[in-house]
Amino acid sequence: MKFRCPNCRQQIHVDDSVHSGEDKTIHSLTCPTCNSEVPFAETQEAATLIEVGRVLGQFELQDLLGEGSFGSVFKAWDTKLQRHVALKIPRFGTMTGNAERGFLKEARIAAGISHPNVVGVHDIGQVDDTWYIATQLIDGISLRELLKTRTISERETIEMVIRMLNGIQAFHDKGIIHRDLKPGNILVDASGNPFIADFGLARRLNPSEVSVSNSGQVVGTILYMSPEQARGESSDLTNRTDLYSIGVVLYEMLSGRRPFEATDSRTVLYRIMTEEPPVLKKDGHRLPRDLQTICMKVLNKAPLSRYASAMDMADDLRRYLDGKPIVARPASFPEKTIKLIKRNRMLTAVSTVAFIAAMAAVALYAFQPEDSRVPVVLETDNADAVLTFQQFDDILKVPVSEEVIESQSGVETRLMPGRYRVTGRDVRGRFHEVWRTVPSLPAKGAGDVRFPFRSWTLQDGMIRLPSFRLFADEDVEDSLVLVRGGDFQAGADAASGSLEAQHSQSVESLKVGINEVCFGQFRKVMNQPIQQAGSSATYLSEFTRQFGDRSDIPDTAPVTGYPIDVALVYCELAGGRLPSSIEWEYVATNGGTTKYSTGELPPINNPAELKVVSVTESTPDNAISGIRNLCFSVGEFTDTPLVHYSLLYPDRFPSTKTGISREDLARLPEMVELRGLSAKWLNSDTTDEAIDPRARVIGPGPIIDLQAKEIYRHVGWRLFRRAK
Repeated sequence: MKFRCPNCRQQIHVDDSVHSGEDKTIHSLTCPTCNSEVPFAETQEAATLIEVGRVLGQFELQDLLGEGSFGSVFKAWDTKLQRHVALKIPRFGTMTGNAERGFLKEARIAAGISHPNVVGVHDIGQVDDTWYIATQLIDGISLRELLKTRTISERETIEMVIRMLNGIQAFHDKGIIHRDLKPGNILVDASGNPFIADFGLARRLNPSEVSVSNSGQVVGTILYMSPEQARGESSDLTNRTDLYSIGVVLYEMLSGRRPFEATDSRTVLYRIMTEEPPVLKKDGHRLPRDLQTICMKVLNKAPLSRYASAMDMADDLRRYLDGKPIVARPASFPEKTIKLIKRNRMLTAVSTVAFIAAMAAVALYAFQPEDSRVPVVLETDNADAVLTFQQFDDILKVPVSEEVIESQSGVETRLMPGRYRVTGRDVRGRFHEVWRTVPSLPAKGAGDVRFPFRSWTLQDGMIRLPSFRLFADEDVEDSLVLVRGGDFQAGADAASGSLEAQHSQSVESLKVGINEVCFGQFRKVMNQPIQQAGSSATYLSEFTRQFGDRSDIPDTAPVTGYPIDVALVYCELAGGRLPSSIEWEYVATNGGTTKYSTGELPPINNPAELKVVSVTESTPDNAISGIRNLCFSVGEFTDTPLVHYSLLYPDRFPSTKTGISREDLARLPEMVELRGLSAKWLNSDTTDEAIDPRARVIGPGPIIDLQAKEIYRHVGWRLFRRAK
């Protein structure tokens, strides 16, 4: 018999002749290599050596790739499917009770993930008493070994981490957290492509599943643990726990050292929980400020202060590589001071001068005119969802600043009065973007409950905003096409002060509905109860009462005859949003590369043929991307007011003077922007003008009566969603 010593990993040969008499049990043996005494039982406790050359079911073991305390990993040949695989085999005697359940759990979790940067699981099985997991074979080495052999450049590091984050997002979208991300569990092939491996400590974020680790138990690899892992708060771990760990990996790849190191594990755990990471340096020199900011954000002690998702972090790293402004912002002086006081309470007692200076800074921050900030609570259908609030200008619908305030569903947040774009996201990858309005206090009234984006209620001095639902892409009431983001030249007019002035723009990737929203979808989605106590009314019944009965219109007809506010309500309930002017133009010109959505030639030669058609009808206007009817059938609302581009994007027109101030705009009636139709067609049934996808058409603002049916008879909308 052959066994492997659990201490030195060398082979131990046991002669079968030692089994004599009736006692067939060997209680212990001495390793001839390290002289350690190894407790041993012939059956359950033996660490039987599985050798190269053995055939295990359909797999021929060809080479030993690595070993650990749990078992071995072999390069094997799959005789049935004629391919090489990596075969993970536990040591004999370890697959009992919880170990077997954990082994099967790892296989099932990993098998549910399909992504080019995650090691794929092919098979799981058992031959006699031996279990195995067959996975994709990566021809390469671990990132740990790679870091020992060569220096990786800053750009190569960031690009590699972005690919890791793409893989991490894939299993986060399935509600899985890894809990042990580290260089040893990341494989890198010959081309530098990384693969996330080893889901032995992974778990699903599902309260109905029992975790193999109880609260209070430290789970993971200490040097890469998040503060919440170090505290043993396993029940509170989220996707942001994995982001912290990958942040440590990024820090190590950039600087050559981990943020927290010590000679003993207890000291490391203490430092992770209490200290801030050192300034990011390489060879004694500080790395760029934006890179510092990204690392410090993902290594924040507070999970809610880290990035909301792996893709958010990847997007910021990509912005850094592209030389664009990043979203993350460094901690302010008051925030740093508060952290300093929390970490070093004795310091403030010992140093009176430092204490007074610190408290002055805190007071400057804490005693700003709080009467102007409003306590707000907003809930989603997932109590664990993370919310971000960004304030927009009430008139122009552009961000007031780059500040993004992060909170959680159902948690009080103090906000300045105004219009906000609220984004909700949960660990399963569901998300949504909606508008909400925060009134000034004392708030009068409660807004119009039919329109959640301008509604609220006041309870005990607290503003409660209408709740909303988070959606996965497959839940959205339309087929979606992915449109890759990029830079392009927006506008059609060389004159910088014109309504359609040319200027450069950057668009993030997004998903777009193939068709305009049709009445069948509209009736289904809007037939939901309005968030109003004691009311049985639905949005459909209320808008029917206000804008007239449309029950005679076929389900396949595109929705027309409603103002933009109704379109905004529909988009929120259906899981999408309206596009901005720039987004619509980017999609309709194939990223600025073509004149029309169909190419260089107009989709129709005779503009008089324009007509409203069913979303199921074949038309000449199918875009290269597969999106239909961008310049045919009906025009579409955007979520941008019809004002000069130089007012919306003054940083792109630094020398342009429009002569119109924001105050002037506030006194003018709101003008809605329409796309995909001509001004003549808006007001009549025919037109002699070809439709230019870069043309911006004026639509009247809020319509409160049946006029909408006539005014917007050629105008509908389609759903847009941010790409993950």
